[in-house]
Amino acid sequence: MLHKINKKTLSEIACIDQDAANIVSSAAKSYEAIIQARNILDNQGDHAQTLFVLAGETHTEVPHYLHHMLLIDALSKAQDNFAVALEIDHNIAPDDIGIITTPLTVDDRTIRNLNYTIDGITSRYCDYASRELSRALKRGLEQQRLKCLFSDCSKKPVQGMNKINTDDASTQKSCEAVKYTSDELCGTTTPTGMAIRNHHMYSAIRNYAEQSNIRIMYQCVGSDHLEGISKHFHGAGLPYFNLVHSSSIDRVQGEFINKSYLLLDELPKFEAYYIPGGRIDIDLCMMSDCLTSEDEQNYVEGKLNAMGLKL
Repeated sequence: MLHKINKKTLSEIACIDQDAANIVSSAAKSYEAIIQARNILDNQGDHAQTLFVLAGETHTEVPHYLHHMLLIDALSKAQDNFAVALEIDHNIAPDDIGIITTPLTVDDRTIRNLNYTIDGITSRYCDYASRELSRALKRGLEQQRLKCLFSDCSKKPVQGMNKINTDDASTQKSCEAVKYTSDELCGTTTPTGMAIRNHHMYSAIRNYAEQSNIRIMYQCVGSDHLEGISKHFHGAGLPYFNLVHSSSIDRVQGEFINKSYLLLDELPKFEAYYIPGGRIDIDLCMMSDCLTSEDEQNYVEGKLNAMGLKL
């Protein structure tokens, strides 16, 4: 299945960059497993049943974003009704730029929201790679190869911390589902906050898939969400599996991950954890492999060039 991911052979890529070859090899392995799982459903007569792929990532690791890009590009060309979900607030675009802040179900609205994420948001986690992933998704939307949505719940900053925004309708439904009824604001990374977000992402991608007849629903998500989201799919009896990188397996093992997962080879390590715009924070950057967006850009473009790709 390598030719679905990349036109160069692994040996050709490895002669230039072994790390790039490892990323391509892992993406090809993932592609084959996903297509096989889809074929099993079809052979059982479940043609209309969505296959949910929970693609775990470490937000600070650039190779994980490249892995997403390769795999999404190949799946979007091979499968009708393929959709991608991102761990981004479903109503990320503010009202003052004229975008309706409801869960995304319309492709042109999604494109406008992706424009906003590319141009209006900076992230301390892999800022350049996440923008390249957004651009790749936008191309897929424009070419009608895929659909896209933002699946995370609504959040709001309070005293420098992200809190669950209980004023948002769909977020409130997830609060009720996990029995969070307190008037006190809840942090997004607390156990309760994570439970709310896991339920929201599960609900968002399930509802979107059912409404849009999606055959493969690919959720890009932090690995620490995999167990919580998997629990919901297992409880609903829906077909899912997790993509788990071997470097994460000890940290994300769980009862419901273990029921269905593909363990991938460890990807090369290259951490991008910095403040975009040039301001250096020593505490943030002391463990990072790059300090600026330019450093990260050089890494990403070097890998894509070694693969012979310009996505």
